[in-house]
Amino acid sequence: MEETSNKNLAEEYSISYKLNGGVNSAKNPAIYQKGESITFNAPSKRGYRFAGFYK
Repeated sequence: MEETSNKNLAEEYSISYKLNGGVNSAKNPAIYQKGESITFNAPSKRGYRFAGFYK
């Protein structure tokens, strides 16, 4: 009998950005893997200054 395990499979999560007409940085990821460290780059929107990410 063969036994399999998925303990080594990383948990992956999709990331969506609500930019309200702004443009996302091409460096920002679309997927997050549990335990991974991410640094987000500021989006841009003409006439606005980015002040930070909020929940």
